[in-house]
Amino acid sequence: EKLKFPVKRAEDALARSPWLAGPGYSIVDIDAFAMLGVLPDLAPDVVSDKATPRVLEFLHRMRERRAVKEALAMSKTGKPQQAFVPGAEPSRWG
Repeated sequence: EKLKFPVKRAEDALARSPWLAGPGYSIVDIDAFAMLGVLPDLAPDVVSDKATPRVLEFLHRMRERRAVKEALAMSKTGKPQQAFVPGAEPSRWG
């Protein structure tokens, strides 16, 4: 339930622009990708074709970027989307 508000904000922002902070790709997109990228699997009722088509398009654009492909290819498990700790910043960064 807590995910719905920030995901809606992302969906609304992507209705105005292809990137989250405006017309150009930025660090906001990189940071958001780390959080949003797992949600189709983690919370499919919140992030789906029906509920958030723009977020899914954004995730696809991000995954097509060379740097993202290279970073995801470094995964030791082959499943980088599963190496994620959702929650507040302290739980992610210590």
